[in-house]
Amino acid sequence: MKPTYKEIAKATAFGSIRSRQISEYICMSLSPFFSRYFIHFHIRPNTITIFMIILGVLGAAFFAIPNIACKIIGIVLLFLWFIMDCSDGEVARYTKTFSRYGKEIDYLAHILDHPSVNLSMWYTYVQISTYNIYIISALFITLISAELITRNIIIMEEYDKDKKAKNDKVFKPSWMKWLFLQIVYFPNIVLFLPIIILGDYVGLYNSSYILAFIVAANLLNTANMYRKTLKKCYKVL
Repeated sequence: MKPTYKEIAKATAFGSIRSRQISEYICMSLSPFFSRYFIHFHIRPNTITIFMIILGVLGAAFFAIPNIACKIIGIVLLFLWFIMDCSDGEVARYTKTFSRYGKEIDYLAHILDHPSVNLSMWYTYVQISTYNIYIISALFITLISAELITRNIIIMEEYDKDKKAKNDKVFKPSWMKWLFLQIVYFPNIVLFLPIIILGDYVGLYNSSYILAFIVAANLLNTANMYRKTLKKCYKVL
């Protein structure tokens, strides 16, 4: 018997809008439709994470193809990628099926998928051919570098929590910080930046200024996180 949408959604509380990112609100509204079938067919959370990896790579591959229809398919696949990212957690919580390797597989998924999407967006700018390829390349190298550093810091903090008493306090930033985090949260970038770039690809506007703004915001956020990490762990600052 398949669980209902409400039963699955109840296992993962949405919380207030400031405790979630925009991509989470969209995809967590859709993921229970998939999770109920995964649960019904006894598909394990780690298997769903593998689906996530495949969808992310396929989404990046389709978006890199110089064809509007393929790029739209790529965007749809990327949305399915993050839906799977939400679904594996839902299935794990609902079925109480947790794996000691779950975090590692999820980390691997992001390490594979984020650079793949980054490369596909870069290659789409190459296809537009109106931009300086060196500037665009530098922006994307900076963007993915900032993301990888940020993700490593987050993983360090997660393992640190495992060794200490876990803090269940819900993160609820101010509205200004919440709005800023929407720009630097990489799943938001993966889902929405390709849509923005697609508009540029069909000649609607110049998206390079948006890209530069996103890169600058990510650099600022990464530098701040790194400073806090040094201060906390090494008492440098």
